[in-house]
Amino acid sequence: MFGALTQGGLDLSFEKPAITREMIIFTQGLIILFCGALENLFQTPLSAAFKRMLKNQ
Repeated sequence: MFGALTQGGLDLSFEKPAITREMIIFTQGLIILFCGALENLFQTPLSAAFKRMLKNQ
């Protein structure tokens, strides 16, 4: 995943020279941050829903 983000950032910087390396690194950091945050965001409601489903069976 990190390799794909880095390679994509390098390709983008070649196509759009106005986009700096810092902007690419910042965007990669946001992607990683939100991927980790979304995992924890849905974990509690999903586990509660599964517990209710199993309880009703």
